[in-house]
Amino acid sequence: MPRVLTIPSSAPFLPTLAAALLDGTLVEGFAPRADPLALAGATVFLPTRRAGRLFAEALLQASGGAVLLLPKIVPLGDVDEDALAFSEDAPVLAAPHAIAPVHRRLVLARLVAHWRDTLAKAAGREAVAAGTAATFALADALGALFDDLTTAGLTVDGLDGLVPDELDRYFRVGLDFVRIARRAFTDYLAEAGLVEPAARRDALVDAEARRLATLGSGAGPVIAAGSTGSMPATARLLAAIANLPKGAVVLPGLDQDLDAASFARITDGRDAAPDHPQYGLARLLPRLGVARGEVLPLAAPAPFGRERLMSEAMRQAETSDLWASLSDRLPPAALGTAMAGISVVEADDPRAEALAIALLLRDSLEREGETAALVTPDRDLARRVAAEMARFGVALDDSAGTPLADSPAGRLAGLLVMAAAEDLAPVPLFALLTHPLARFGLEPDAKADAVATLELAALRGPRPRAGIGGLRDAIAAFDREDFRGADPRRRMGEAALARARDLIERLDRALGPLLAIGAQRGAVPLADLVAAHRAAWEAAAGPLDLDAEDAAEAALARTFETLDGAAGDGPALDLSAYADAAGALFADAMVRPRAEPHARIRILGPLEARLIHVDRMVLGALIEGSWPRIAETDPWLSRPMRGDLGLDLPERRIGLAAHDFAQGFGAAEVVLTFAAKVGGTQSVPSRFVQRLKTVAGEAEWNAARARGSRWVQAARRLDDAPAGFR
Repeated sequence: MPRVLTIPSSAPFLPTLAAALLDGTLVEGFAPRADPLALAGATVFLPTRRAGRLFAEALLQASGGAVLLLPKIVPLGDVDEDALAFSEDAPVLAAPHAIAPVHRRLVLARLVAHWRDTLAKAAGREAVAAGTAATFALADALGALFDDLTTAGLTVDGLDGLVPDELDRYFRVGLDFVRIARRAFTDYLAEAGLVEPAARRDALVDAEARRLATLGSGAGPVIAAGSTGSMPATARLLAAIANLPKGAVVLPGLDQDLDAASFARITDGRDAAPDHPQYGLARLLPRLGVARGEVLPLAAPAPFGRERLMSEAMRQAETSDLWASLSDRLPPAALGTAMAGISVVEADDPRAEALAIALLLRDSLEREGETAALVTPDRDLARRVAAEMARFGVALDDSAGTPLADSPAGRLAGLLVMAAAEDLAPVPLFALLTHPLARFGLEPDAKADAVATLELAALRGPRPRAGIGGLRDAIAAFDREDFRGADPRRRMGEAALARARDLIERLDRALGPLLAIGAQRGAVPLADLVAAHRAAWEAAAGPLDLDAEDAAEAALARTFETLDGAAGDGPALDLSAYADAAGALFADAMVRPRAEPHARIRILGPLEARLIHVDRMVLGALIEGSWPRIAETDPWLSRPMRGDLGLDLPERRIGLAAHDFAQGFGAAEVVLTFAAKVGGTQSVPSRFVQRLKTVAGEAEWNAARARGSRWVQAARRLDDAPAGFR
């Protein structure tokens, strides 16, 4: 019988998994605690590399510090983010390798731009030159559709007859392009010796599943833990592992409290609820060959009973009428116990929310041994909280990392191309010159003096003429009018102006190629833009190195290397369009810090939060549009068309967000935060929060708000000046 287990959300996932592996609870007949060498024969699949490193630490702690030969720990990738990728050194599949995301984006953007221009000409209009960002957005959506088709095992022929004649012509035209683009892209990949990312991912997973299926009873244990098997290939791998003689699959937070009828209805035909947190697990169990009742718990839920509370709060809308008899399943005393550790922080705006969270995290540092984490899909909130913690002298371990475009190296890359695209207008130019990495070969003090003089002489008052020539003229005019005579202060001014002139020449050498492209006032090959962009960065900050100690600079070097090789397949752009597209070109790379296993406070993405247990869990940005995100419509296929093809509907992402939300309630103390206004407009609390409010009842909810209000008040008072202070 397949061996499938689960760990409730209130039990620490990785420590529980580690202890069960060592004690023989996880795999029958395998108890390596007494034989530290035996553990080396096991293989453990976990969702991410960071989870793997933390699991290694958990094993060492569970062993009491004894010397261990660790098992082979293989990262499955961010499974529910469609980014599954085995380690490249895993012996599962050689070439062809997957096309790089930025390379695919360029190829598909070129197809989209050509299609757009062809439609415009057919309609008797001139081709639209603007809208580069929209072109790249359509290219990304097209790539995501190709991934969905590959995951579902559909070919181009599967799209035939998908659009009835009564539908709008837009869908027929769009579907025709999807067919053409799919064939063209497939031919391109074959010629280049590459495959689509989803095809590579599925080939890796299926190859590993086949390899595991050939293992005999003498092979070591194989465990997969933390995955919900949301993709078919992943589900096949989990099924192969569950059926091994020494295999086991450990699911995160399977709901074992929901009544059988309601659980069955989650995946029941027309009534199926892809937005339910248990949808993925409910769909996975039949593929594993087990019923929910046959899944074994590896640990008992914590006594505060939060699993039952979330089971009721997140139940399917079609069964929410059962809330009328809630007290039969969740008596008032049990409800009060579950809600006792929950606080609700209703902040005025995102800044106040970030400050309240920072105070919560800092408070945890004041308590000996307490751990805490902020979990949020909102990267803006994460950055705000990190900045607020910096005022306390605390650097946070952020598991999600920083997008390359938001790192210091990435911001400099954006500032360089933006300053050139705007012909050295004062605002973008000053932002570029004051960037700490933009040294232009000068020592910091010399650069600061030169920038200060240039700002005073050329960037204040009337805007100088565009380009390097305008800066030179502004300095010359300032020299003639204000720096004549023998006054020593004026001679000092002459020296300062000389340094400003030198800075202008250095700026010319750095940005000259980009400015020359901008002066052409037309589209140029993308390769020319990429080469000029990289040259500008290196002239400003020094050579880029793939092995640089700074992770952001190494990531930027890799991105430029990829762009160098792929630019020939991208669309021609003018400098302004390239500046608009720069964010998309650097969008895929993430700069992640190395995991700190013993960090007491962290910022976590929702995926990794499933596996990391803390004493105080802060769930932030709980508003509609953030958690969950608004389900985006597919620009290429309508909702009925996706349903006819058997592709996942947008609500599937809501279900994943709901699962992450429910998993966050396993901590002893949970704090829910959201901002009443975002961007000056009234926000709407997350549907998950509203469900919890309904189930909790007015008295318990008001008590939770009262517990959270002290953090709101503390945030408001933090920047107040003392009485009588001037």
